[in-house]
Amino acid sequence: MPCANKCLRESMADINLIKNLSEILGPSGFEDRVRSYIKSIIREYADEVFEDIFGNLYARIGEGEPRLMIAAHMDEVGFMVRHITENGFLKVVNLGGINPASALGAEVAVMTPNGDITGVIGSIPPHLMRDGGKPQVTIKSLFVDVGALSRKEVEEMGIRKGTPITFICKFKRRGNTIIGKAFDDRLGCAALIELIRTIERPREGSVYIVFTVQEEVGTRGAAVAAYRIHPKVALSIEGTIAADIPGVEPEEAVTFLGKGPSIRIMDAVMIANQKLFNLLIDVAESNNIKYQIQLSPKSGTDAGRIQYAREGVAVSNVSVPTRYSHYPASLARIEDYEGLVRLLEAAIPKILEAFR
Repeated sequence: MPCANKCLRESMADINLIKNLSEILGPSGFEDRVRSYIKSIIREYADEVFEDIFGNLYARIGEGEPRLMIAAHMDEVGFMVRHITENGFLKVVNLGGINPASALGAEVAVMTPNGDITGVIGSIPPHLMRDGGKPQVTIKSLFVDVGALSRKEVEEMGIRKGTPITFICKFKRRGNTIIGKAFDDRLGCAALIELIRTIERPREGSVYIVFTVQEEVGTRGAAVAAYRIHPKVALSIEGTIAADIPGVEPEEAVTFLGKGPSIRIMDAVMIANQKLFNLLIDVAESNNIKYQIQLSPKSGTDAGRIQYAREGVAVSNVSVPTRYSHYPASLARIEDYEGLVRLLEAAIPKILEAFR
């Protein structure tokens, strides 16, 4: 059961929690390890913890109406083996949106029933391109090299068609900067775990914190979870696009590192509920929490799917700005993550009261 008198902590960042979540392997459809880790932490804090057949993990705090759903997805982008060549290379399809050129040379884990096999993503080297042409890197041209010399050797490792693959990256921290894989959306998962451990049990209404599956391949888990919970209001929590880098104009950057969590007004599949959006802004300003307003006309989150559940749901999104999402490694700032946790803790009672 949640404690009755929890208070805001001086520091909102459990760095070891973020590290562990970042390093766990969990591409879309294969989130089992992430789910097991999260479940082992949260079960002592919530009124109820349960899973569904789809793989979503739920933590309920409080009971009754209104129902607030807060979701973060467990999956990360990755690959799946589609063919094994006679000389032992793995041809792949992508799980989620990946820039093929960004994957070249990356270290990956091939997740077999016998254990994880380390490999390297390769393609035709530019030295061998005919007529000095530039390499056209596509998913079709990529392959994974596990050091095998034959199909038989690969199969003896336990690798077969359909075996999942994802990036390997050791988490690192330097001052306020953190680097690791899968910050989209393990930063969101970490924030929700922090939330479960700290929020007070509401006097009226219930908070359903959901760790969803298969977001990167069509926000599938969120659709199932929202239909089951039947929330009146919902937030998706993300590690979102921060393109504040050389070559990108400021108006195209989406979000910026160091300017606080982003509160989303719109994206390609959602326009935020104005009452909820304005409430989040008011909470941030009244609690001196730095924030930024996000427009993402070319991307979407679980919120876009949740809003269609049953007769409709009031939704928005709050995120941690993250550079290099869907790359082998991402970079973020602890201060932005801490701002996200503070904003959620302060906003929850206000949301329940406003949507009663």
